Amino acid sequence: MLQGKVALGMPPAAALRIGPPLAARIRQSYPEVMLSLRDGVSSLIQEWLIAGRIDLGVTYNATPVDGLEIVPPLRERAVLVGPPADSLAGEHEPIRLREIAGPPLIMPSLPHNNRRVLEEAAARHEVRLVIRAEVDSVALTKVLVRDGQGYTILSHASVEDEASRGELSRRVIDSPPVFADLSLVATKAALGEPLKRHVALELRRLLTELCESGAWPGATLTKPERVTVAQVNHST
Repeated sequence: MLQGKVALGMPPAAALRIGPPLAARIRQSYPEVMLSLRDGVSSLIQEWLIAGRIDLGVTYNATPVDGLEIVPPLRERAVLVGPPADSLAGEHEPIRLREIAGPPLIMPSLPHNNRRVLEEAAARHEVRLVIRAEVDSVALTKVLVRDGQGYTILSHASVEDEASRGELSRRVIDSPPVFADLSLVATKAALGEPLKRHVALELRRLLTELCESGAWPGATLTKPERVTVAQVNHST
């Protein structure tokens, strides 16, 4: 019987969707295994993995790093987020990337993964972004946006609850679309250990089920891009 402790890091919004069902699964399937759950921004989670402070991570737009295996199970559409009933962010039709060139944005500072992906997309299409403020806290960013101090860009699921309650507006970015890839990240050494490999497998199954059932709004499944990540699929 597997036993021991597995530390998992996740972004705050993803942790709320993943943490409870994953904890229930592990408790039922592996009663001698203790999960240690932590939340943080994606770039920090990768630093924790490299430093050995956690065993597994879930990150948005993971940066390739030597020694880390990245399995991108889900892809979310990025959305422009604005105040409640906002005329720009509240439209039902998708917004073009070039239309985001004017509104003041509240974004995390570099090298935050989501900021990096947005900057790269803007540079490719010669779109000049107006960054009004840099805020690394998603929760604080949402408060500032709600209060009308600017707009931000987040993954679809990150703002699902606030949008459904009418606290924030959101609008899908298109032409071109901007994606937030949610990946399972781990060191090769961790995936070589049966305990951590089994937890990684349960996590990947859960992400797939959440996507296929519609419980993860705006997400689609992607295929692994690296042959070495097949280690996660081993059951022994």
